[in-house]
Amino acid sequence: MAKYLGKRIFYIILTLFIVTTITFFLMKFMPGTPLTNQAKLSPSQIHQIYKQYGLDKPLWQQYLTYLAGALHGNFGTSYQFSDQPVSYLIGSRLGPSLTIGGEAMVVGVLVGIVVGSIGAVKQNTWIDTSATILSILGVSIPSFVLAVLLQYYLGLKLRLFPIADWGGFMYTVLPTLALAASPFAETARFMRTEMVDVLSSDYIELAKAKGSIKVVLFITTP
Repeated sequence: MAKYLGKRIFYIILTLFIVTTITFFLMKFMPGTPLTNQAKLSPSQIHQIYKQYGLDKPLWQQYLTYLAGALHGNFGTSYQFSDQPVSYLIGSRLGPSLTIGGEAMVVGVLVGIVVGSIGAVKQNTWIDTSATILSILGVSIPSFVLAVLLQYYLGLKLRLFPIADWGGFMYTVLPTLALAASPFAETARFMRTEMVDVLSSDYIELAKAKGSIKVVLFITTP
């Protein structure tokens, strides 16, 4: 177990390092500068700003400085939001993101279990077909496309939920539904597949033949 956990932690750290490195250099190689959209500045002002943010240093030194700061939770200062620390901007938005993500996971998994179970029990019926179609749509439609559709129909047309801002549970419903589509689809497909295998196993068929199973189904999964 310790070896497995150590291996997983190593892969997580390696992945974070690779993603951080790629993101840093992609941003550096993109055309333009942080001052592209700013008002006209004198060369001395531009030099002073570059010096303030460390942009006057060689690229390798900027990279090492960025890595060292990231290890300590310091991601520098924002160019756009009035010189606010990036770590503060991330932290102030972390709460709503965790709330919506947690709600989406719970809703998606619970609904997926119910729909997948019903589809397996009603195998080869219109109910099973409908559940399968819902699962396919959940996998196929990107969450951002589903979010726009939910905003238009449930927000603008029916006016059931707010489509923007953050102010309580009602504001989390639409993004939760949009993000829950993927875990719902995966859970429903998994549950249906496992239940179909179990319901077609020998001991279940024998129990059915003996009339000992009518309402309660004993489900075992690996």
